[in-house]
Amino acid sequence: MKGYSKVLIIEDEPLIQEHLNQCLQDIGYTVVEMIDAAGEAIEFLKKRNDEIDIVLLDINLNDELDGIDLANIIKNEYGMPFMFVTSYTDDKTIERAKHTGPVGYIVKPFTTEDLKSNLEIALFNYQKEIQESITSDFIYVKKDHELKKLSFSDITYLEANDNYCMVYTEDGRYLLSKTLKKTITKFPPSKFVRVHRSYVINIDKIDSIGPNYIKMKDKEIPLSESSRKELMQQIETL
Repeated sequence: MKGYSKVLIIEDEPLIQEHLNQCLQDIGYTVVEMIDAAGEAIEFLKKRNDEIDIVLLDINLNDELDGIDLANIIKNEYGMPFMFVTSYTDDKTIERAKHTGPVGYIVKPFTTEDLKSNLEIALFNYQKEIQESITSDFIYVKKDHELKKLSFSDITYLEANDNYCMVYTEDGRYLLSKTLKKTITKFPPSKFVRVHRSYVINIDKIDSIGPNYIKMKDKEIPLSESSRKELMQQIETL
């Protein structure tokens, strides 16, 4: 993960929201949305979780659910990394918080440098864990009541399809009953890169790269501006 990762802020204090927003922009991150209540955050994640790389959330949200309750939902339903940004340092709160599995715990007040160092280390470690958890060079997918073995090297790209994901190879396509966000955690990040909110590609299958598109044989895939930066980091150019 690079500094332009996409962040969701869940914080009910407007001044802290704006401070987080400005700090993140200053260090090159993209703030997708700022939300001040747990219920609103849940609805947002249902529709747009695939756009988020990491969540920054407060613990006290002045809602029926607090940030720790919300963290459990994020962990269990979306599997994305999250980090607490809070003023709570008491043992009881920390004990509750640590069982949710956050990638970090930043105590207010914080500086831009605090945020930058914590985010970069957290996202690096998260990606490292994903990479190390992938011990094979293939996956199994369901096809006509069977499990078919697919080598990563045979997969061209993946496309989001609401709460499903379509996997494309040179020989066919396979519909998975998981979101794109969940599916790509099983793929090696060194080879598969998200280039648009709806697409992940195998960089070995790229034929050419345009200003806002990628050509892969007879398919032209949209390339977002922020994703282009990450893609160019992972390919070799002359």
